[in-house]
Amino acid sequence: MSGTGADYIVAALEQAGVKRVYGVVGDSLNGLPIRCAGAAKSSGCICGTRRVPRFAAAAEAHLTGQLAVCAAAVAPVICI
Repeated sequence: MSGTGADYIVAALEQAGVKRVYGVVGDSLNGLPIRCAGAAKSSGCICGTRRVPRFAAAAEAHLTGQLAVCAAAVAPVICI
């Protein structure tokens, strides 16, 4: 498989059953929402501040019992 880091990340998240990635775009994450937009099984949700994606991913994980992902430029956080 040839591709970018974002391609590998989204493919791994899709394989794990992740439907949405919440995050603030910047620096190393610039390619992630572009790749999520073209993904068949997952989508990206861009948020304005760092607090919003954390709460959104935590709420989704709590309400659905599914894996939810919050990605920030510093480090990704996975909420279960």
